[in-house]
Amino acid sequence: MQHPLVRAALTLTGISGGLEISSIADIPSKGSGLGSSSTYTVGLLNALYAFKNSFVSKETLARQACQIESVKCGEPIGKQDQYVAAYGGLNLI
Repeated sequence: MQHPLVRAALTLTGISGGLEISSIADIPSKGSGLGSSSTYTVGLLNALYAFKNSFVSKETLARQACQIESVKCGEPIGKQDQYVAAYGGLNLI
């Protein structure tokens, strides 16, 4: 598996094979400042848990996405993008 976010998400969820994942984007997943990598990671985790017929909370999705991006992949990012992606809705900042 070449994509580091996918590799880390598969490891974290315990899925080891028998799955094809396709990803297409119009914006880069790194450095765009749009939160695309965080949104991708949260969505990927959500899909992988659904594949396993398992439900996890928004908090778990956000926390695990932070763990994957910051710790496992070593990206120098905060936590706000993962939490916004997991919880959704409108936010007044």
